[in-house]
Amino acid sequence: MKKLSTITQNLSCLLLLCCLLAGCANKIPDSSDADLYAKATYDLDKGYYTAAIQKLKGIESRFPFGMFSIQAQLDLIYAYYASGSYQLCQAASTRFIRMHPNYHDVDYCYYMKGLSSYAIYAFGSKLPLNLATRAAGDARLAFQDLNDFITRYPDSKYAKDARQRMVSIKNTLAKHELMIGQFYFKKKAYVAAINRAETVIDTFQNSNVTADALVLMAQSYQQLKLTAEVKTALSVLKANYPKHPALKDAKFSKL
Repeated sequence: MKKLSTITQNLSCLLLLCCLLAGCANKIPDSSDADLYAKATYDLDKGYYTAAIQKLKGIESRFPFGMFSIQAQLDLIYAYYASGSYQLCQAASTRFIRMHPNYHDVDYCYYMKGLSSYAIYAFGSKLPLNLATRAAGDARLAFQDLNDFITRYPDSKYAKDARQRMVSIKNTLAKHELMIGQFYFKKKAYVAAINRAETVIDTFQNSNVTADALVLMAQSYQQLKLTAEVKTALSVLKANYPKHPALKDAKFSKL
């Protein structure tokens, strides 16, 4: 009887295990890659990004060599970005580039990598902060990633958008440098202020704060009583920004 009871217990355990395995199997849709991709596309079109991501990852894991595998990887990059998962978008883009460096649409991956970096820089904080007051690290990385894309694929259909975003980043970085220079000026650290103004003028040429950097430079030289340098800075300001209000300043008008 004891032996029979043991056999019965073993059979019960085996049946329970089979039921559990069957239950787990039922959680994974028994679909072909075409069906799964069609459902993922539907979810993307409807904006159901979380559901789309699950299906696209399912295609990659279950049908790694299927006809929809590569397109699913590209769609996954977009789904991550659209859902606000910018770090995952960067990782997926980098992974695709590594696995398919010669793919005909690989420029899209470089672009999305840069676009994600830009999003992290622009939307990384939920607080209503001025972009120029944030740490410049994210901005520099975004500029670097977008510049890498432009350098590799200058004629890409995504290049125009990337260039526009780079201009925006350049203006932000220039303003960041100018604000630091103005801070130094208030602290009477005039040489440090001049160095920051020079960075704006030389590194971020034609930014929207170049004129203000020239003014800061002229003001700092004036405090150091370097009249020749003041005149040089003002001459550049007059030549390029003749209507700048600083030129009406009584301190400068005599020079």
